[in-house]
Amino acid sequence: MLLEGTVKDGLVVLDQKDAIPEGTRVDVSPIEENSNAKPTLGQRLMWLAGAIEDIPAQLPTHFEILVIQDREISEALTADHHFEQAGFIALLK
Repeated sequence: MLLEGTVKDGLVVLDQKDAIPEGTRVDVSPIEENSNAKPTLGQRLMWLAGAIEDIPAQLPTHFEILVIQDREISEALTADHHFEQAGFIALLK
């Protein structure tokens, strides 16, 4: 059986809504279609975590930063310097 789908936020989303029994082992092989594909949220979190200091204590903040970036927001209602390190305008100082 061959099922096809796409990756969305790090999860495989099947094109068809076939039921696969829980615990079934699968083999996933990527198909190179678009070299400009957007990295998954998980990949971007790992890159951001490597770029900002004091990991892992600030990991939740880093996830928030990625979500805000994903929504293309440039300002954050915060005084947290991590948002400024990530390129946002921190509105509370």
